[in-house]
Amino acid sequence: SQITRFRIEEDAQHTVTNTIDVTYGVRNNLTFSASLPLVAKFDTQSNLSTTGLGDISLGVRWQPVPLKRGLPSTTMFASLSTATGDSHYEINRNNDLSTGKGYYTLSGGASISKVTDPVVLFASASYAMSTKINDLNQPQGSRILTSVQPGDSLGFSMGLAYSLNYDVSITTSFQQSYGFSTTFDFSTGNPYETPDQVSAALNFSLGLRTNPKRIVNLNMGFGLTEDASDVTLGFSMPIDFVVSDK
Repeated sequence: SQITRFRIEEDAQHTVTNTIDVTYGVRNNLTFSASLPLVAKFDTQSNLSTTGLGDISLGVRWQPVPLKRGLPSTTMFASLSTATGDSHYEINRNNDLSTGKGYYTLSGGASISKVTDPVVLFASASYAMSTKINDLNQPQGSRILTSVQPGDSLGFSMGLAYSLNYDVSITTSFQQSYGFSTTFDFSTGNPYETPDQVSAALNFSLGLRTNPKRIVNLNMGFGLTEDASDVTLGFSMPIDFVVSDK
């Protein structure tokens, strides 16, 4: 046998995302939310960097059955992720970096939780569908990418939260997703279909009550498969807006 083509591509990208989440409770069992991500991305291998708006998402949560003591709580949820960020399929890959995925995604699912003081058990499952991207003109080697059909994905997670005391709580969870194949169409007429992908991660979170009305969360995640991020770090803090009738 003879090797006619052999190429190694190195990838060293680092992404920092600052997300502003806004949640508004319309009723006791109905909540709307919006997410505004600001993305900073660095590629140390190619010496590239970019900052910009990511993909804005809108969501809704609904609790169909009122919470009763001793029974698990069920919540239905749905979200729409837009394509407001710079698409990976429309940039010049040699000089630019993307801040978004480039297509719309509609997802929905359900979650269930059970309180067994001082432990809370929870689990959720979801399904996501993505729109096709048409009218592309991106050079990729000797070919021109014309359209992309992202594959749907199926995910689930489970875990528990444990309250050490009134001010400190810890959470651990496992999440896994299965992504179906994505199809790339080129101007040569030879489409390429990726294999299915499996991503899994183990997450840990620490909640600290800084005052009676505020809890600061620190979280860390470790990827368990090749398709998952190696390490993720997160920090979140709620900001309450009080509207006076006066």
